[in-house]
Amino acid sequence: MAMTAYKHLVHNSDGSLYRRTQVLGRGKYSNVYAVVRKTDGREYAVKSLKPRRAKKFKREILILRNLRAGPNIIEFYGAFVDAYTNEPALIFRKIDNTDWKELYPTLNGEDIRFYSFQLLRALDFAHSKGIMHRDVKPQNVVIDHKARELRLIDWGLADFYFPGAEYSLRVASRFYKPPEILLGNRRYDYSFDMWGAGCLLAAMIFSVEVMFRGDSEEDQLRAISSVLGGADLRAYARDYQIELTPEIIEVVGESRTKRIDLQSFGSRLTSTVGEREAIDVIEKLLRYDPCERLTARQALHHPYYTGLIQGIQDPQLASSAET
Repeated sequence: MAMTAYKHLVHNSDGSLYRRTQVLGRGKYSNVYAVVRKTDGREYAVKSLKPRRAKKFKREILILRNLRAGPNIIEFYGAFVDAYTNEPALIFRKIDNTDWKELYPTLNGEDIRFYSFQLLRALDFAHSKGIMHRDVKPQNVVIDHKARELRLIDWGLADFYFPGAEYSLRVASRFYKPPEILLGNRRYDYSFDMWGAGCLLAAMIFSVEVMFRGDSEEDQLRAISSVLGGADLRAYARDYQIELTPEIIEVVGESRTKRIDLQSFGSRLTSTVGEREAIDVIEKLLRYDPCERLTARQALHHPYYTGLIQGIQDPQLASSAET
């Protein structure tokens, strides 16, 4: 798309001030580069967007502006038109993060408790602003372990929540899609993000790369129901009058009937109390019925995070649990 199509949106920064140094990541909708600002040598991360409608670009900028100063939200500095691609680009703080596949196996129980708490804080803030992330996964949760900092990044699939509105199903990565999305429910809400958070915490606690791994969207339901129970999935669909396709009935019919006790997965936690409470959080996030999942605020006040929540300066968050 021509530069003029974005002129009214990119007025915060001058792209000529930045020199690209290396590729940080490539994705379906964007590429991310490290850049240096020529005036002072400071490093930033630039997300160069691939051609798409200006409406979506405008929405992403609006969401990022609404999230500014939020805890554990990636710092957003502005936008410009990339001189290399002639497409819009977003400027962010560059995080010195370690790839999650290398980092997660090295984390101890206290690290997992700390970082999952920070993720929940980011989600609680976003949800308080009326924003669903819709793509919570390890690749979008960057951690600078030396600095003990976590940031939730990539808000390109995020959207504002309006009760009763219908939303796209073409969001999130397959391994982190909640059951209601896999079943075609377009009227979802913040609980979408809580499923992803539950999958991420479960993978950390149980020392697996992915909690639910399916080869297709139907097979993803098989992977989920083989752990959480096929009978419960069918009951959820019946209660919400969701008609299961023959393909789904086939894969769910082959899955385990009852929910597995998640303690049977084993965990890396050394504390019996910590293990029991961590698994309880996972149990309450990985529910078929979105209404039964913990909200981010409720999760923050779970006994698993006792001590961390008391250290938060926000009086509203620290003193009251959502019921």
